[in-house]
Amino acid sequence: MEAVQNAADGVLDAVRRGSDLRIFLEPDDTVARRRGNARYIECLRLDHIIVSGEHFWGCQAPQVATEDSKGFFRSYYSYYSGLDLFGISGVRSDAAARDRRPQISKLLSTGRYRRLDWWAGPAWTPVYDSARPADKAGLIEAIEACRIFKARIDFEDGAQQVHPIFYPFYYPDSDRIDLQTDLHFFPEYMRYDKEALIAWLGPHAAFFADYRDPERREKTLGVECPFFSGYYRILDGGVGKRLYDLKTDRTVAFDRVVVFAQ
Repeated sequence: MEAVQNAADGVLDAVRRGSDLRIFLEPDDTVARRRGNARYIECLRLDHIIVSGEHFWGCQAPQVATEDSKGFFRSYYSYYSGLDLFGISGVRSDAAARDRRPQISKLLSTGRYRRLDWWAGPAWTPVYDSARPADKAGLIEAIEACRIFKARIDFEDGAQQVHPIFYPFYYPDSDRIDLQTDLHFFPEYMRYDKEALIAWLGPHAAFFADYRDPERREKTLGVECPFFSGYYRILDGGVGKRLYDLKTDRTVAFDRVVVFAQ
């Protein structure tokens, strides 16, 4: 199975270098199972990037107000570059998500869109690299200039994540940094490489085998699974804390952290 409509040649390299990621969408109004029948176009900011292997999920911030028979919750859309699918995920409780209690997602074929175009903007400026931990001048200057920040976090297993930074601190007396990324949760399947994702989907993978198939594009796959946290507290030299470490003295070592500013 290969992504056709979702193919994103060159986009991942741009994101790794600090480019913003967005997506342009035009739904196909011939799809029967959709809310309403009005034609429209939209563009979404995908500020959170989960990379596994050579493919990525681009995710919105969790700010879509959603309500169902069980009550109100926050949700967000996500788009995958490895297959012609997209998702809608919801977190009913931050505490439940933190404790790895299953949350909800729906997976759908991008055949529901007449047009889907990835967009990668100009690269932001790198201002800190944990490979050179003593060099903080660029970060300090960017904080003083009131710029905005995001971090690319490289993990030892080769996975990568990109998240906005909402708290950029520098402590001059101790010459140390303390950067915190936005609180967000992502379904466990976003950690899987493409082959593992197809295996996890099992017979349902056929839903996404041909986005042009009128029957397959009407399918919705509902799943519940544990979510993982995309909140990180980044300290000097690529050391940091996850959400799960906040009440302990435990720290984790990232393979590399690059901070970008705009």
